[in-house]
Amino acid sequence: VGEFLEDNIVHPTFITEHPECMSPLAKYHRSEKGLTERFELFVAGRELANAYTELNDPVVQYQRFLEQAQAGKKGDDEAMVVDDSFVTALEHGLPPTGGWGLGIDRFTMFLSNKNNIKEVLLFPAMKPTDEQWAIIKKQHQDTAPQPATIAGDAVPVSSFPACPVTNGVGAMDGVNLGSEEGMAKLDGALKGKSFLGGDGPSRDDATNYDLVASLPRAALEKFDGVKSWVNLCAQFMPAVRQSWS
Repeated sequence: VGEFLEDNIVHPTFITEHPECMSPLAKYHRSEKGLTERFELFVAGRELANAYTELNDPVVQYQRFLEQAQAGKKGDDEAMVVDDSFVTALEHGLPPTGGWGLGIDRFTMFLSNKNNIKEVLLFPAMKPTDEQWAIIKKQHQDTAPQPATIAGDAVPVSSFPACPVTNGVGAMDGVNLGSEEGMAKLDGALKGKSFLGGDGPSRDDATNYDLVASLPRAALEKFDGVKSWVNLCAQFMPAVRQSWS
């Protein structure tokens, strides 16, 4: 389609019923085998809109992802990766759904006769140059914490980063969260729970989260329970966390 049709379209044109291999998220056509219920709007060689009936069958969707993964291994740069969480969400149920998207940035390009989308973006995303990447990597290497070692022995004693003493509150009262032992205690307190008090957040979660969030991210690496808890608490605005009782 991109090679034979899109670049040759001048007048407003709808391309419809794309092959399944090109539309892994679109629902299979109800009467034409191998096609999908999808259309795209092109004007002057540019895509302005994309729309399709959503595929809501988790079995078919998973098979499509596997086919895309195989295509990716063969060199298809546009192939999608397997998204297990999306398939799981479909297993919970998705009613018949259709959607369409009109790219405002692309539409602005069309109206303003611009050839580069960066010319119409208010905050364009810039890819770092090779020189900038070299600086970033050097800064990361210079600031990366080095594990302590015993003289004459190359075996690290601990990879836990140096952290200030950070005493917890409430359920973590008297526990230094800035230490590996303290972080292990917090991880144990969260075992099998979403929050310190169970399924619901509390004041202890809000206060201790603020303390843990100030520590280097590397301090959380070994503690999956703490990382999940931090990521969960971070989903709430500070004002919401302050309202927890």
